[in-house]
Amino acid sequence: MQPDTEYAPEHSEAYRRRYVAVVITLFACALAGSKLWLFPALQQFMSTAHERCVMGIAGTRVLADGVMVGLPLFVAVILALTLGRRGVRILLVGQVPLPGEKVFKKTPVRRGAVARWIGACHVLVCALPMGIAAWGMLHADELNAALQHKPQATPLKWMEPSGCGR
Repeated sequence: MQPDTEYAPEHSEAYRRRYVAVVITLFACALAGSKLWLFPALQQFMSTAHERCVMGIAGTRVLADGVMVGLPLFVAVILALTLGRRGVRILLVGQVPLPGEKVFKKTPVRRGAVARWIGACHVLVCALPMGIAAWGMLHADELNAALQHKPQATPLKWMEPSGCGR
């Protein structure tokens, strides 16, 4: 590197420690919430999806579309709100790290084509889960057919699933 290289401003040591503590706390809360509520609820829904009807749609269809389309789209939205926004700003300004943006370690400021390439990569990361969701839309019907449950014995009258347009 050249001796006249410009570097982005760095966060203070106290801010770095606070940031790590907040990230670890949020991660622990998300992990605990998913272990205690999300995964058990999802497991219960999966075990009875063939008997359920959600807003007039068969439970197996909801499950197949949720896994094949909904989850990748959710990931794409989260990536677009974080990396995508930053990538668009990098493309507009032509500099990375952005002006006034503090960094965690000594980072040289990049401008021009290199910065635009980095910004384009940030934006294109959002396209991968969108492509997976598009592929999932095409294959969700096959998964739904595989998930259809055919009971062996005739269920009791009160146990019959409602007609959800299966």
